[in-house]
Amino acid sequence: MPRSKRHPPSPHSRAGDIYRPRPSVTLPLFRAPEDYRRFRRMLFNIFALKDRLSGTMRDLARTFDLTAPQHTILSAVADLAGRDGISVMALADYMRVSSPFIAAQTKSLSEKGLLLKEPDPNDRRHTLLRLTDAGEDYVEAVIDILQAANDLLFRSLNRDNLAVFEAVLQSLVSDAEVSDAAVQAILAKRRKARR
Repeated sequence: MPRSKRHPPSPHSRAGDIYRPRPSVTLPLFRAPEDYRRFRRMLFNIFALKDRLSGTMRDLARTFDLTAPQHTILSAVADLAGRDGISVMALADYMRVSSPFIAAQTKSLSEKGLLLKEPDPNDRRHTLLRLTDAGEDYVEAVIDILQAANDLLFRSLNRDNLAVFEAVLQSLVSDAEVSDAAVQAILAKRRKARR
């Protein structure tokens, strides 16, 4: 694919005939070449971890004719519903996804007989979610598999690094939401400019 003539490469991006792209981050922490390589390795490790986790959840759920998001929803409802159930909105906030996504997935899970959806007696505009007996049976059926996977996945954590890991992870997830909004705004602006 020919390179755009409107955006010539930076004079610092080439060494001889070898193309070297500009760094994809400008934070001072990653400014030095060796630190930028460390940043790239970190990104690839994050991608690899996400792919492995997604693959495990997908394969586990598929064994029971579910999707990975449906498995995650059932697990979250099992953790959070208690006696009264959990609202669609609260579950969406907890999972950091949209309420319409949760509504669509829980409709399917309800049709499969795994999830009970009832109006909130305190506010009929809201729906409360609870596992059915079949939903509880599913969660129990996968616990042994999840224990084996999680015991191996998180074995390098200890009391000293757990709090740091949690804090960094929480910050990255929050910053990812801000970053995604910024990227969406840039892409929308570019799409508009092409019209």
